[in-house]
Amino acid sequence: MSRSTLFALASGLIIAFAAAAPAQAEDQRQEVRYGDLDLSNASGADALINRIRQNARVYCGEHAGPMMWSEYRYVETCRRETELQDLDAVGDASVRARYQQRFGYGSASAALQ
Repeated sequence: MSRSTLFALASGLIIAFAAAAPAQAEDQRQEVRYGDLDLSNASGADALINRIRQNARVYCGEHAGPMMWSEYRYVETCRRETELQDLDAVGDASVRARYQQRFGYGSASAALQ
């Protein structure tokens, strides 16, 4: 096979895999539980933030091995949006402030920059 044929095949597989990923991820989205945490202190807020970030990693995927820049941006954008949606669902201003302090973003507009 020629290089151009191999490149076209590889590109097609990447596009097919990327299109299938959101449907697969949708089945993996879990509710983040936090009833056992005291959100009034930093350790409780940090524990919730860690759960939210883990949920986003499961939902959006990991950075496993080399990937194209477009794939990396997709995963990062998905993670940030998922994290912010979960923070909104919790609705606790102190947890949101702690998240913003730790990661430097906390609004949807900042996440997409």
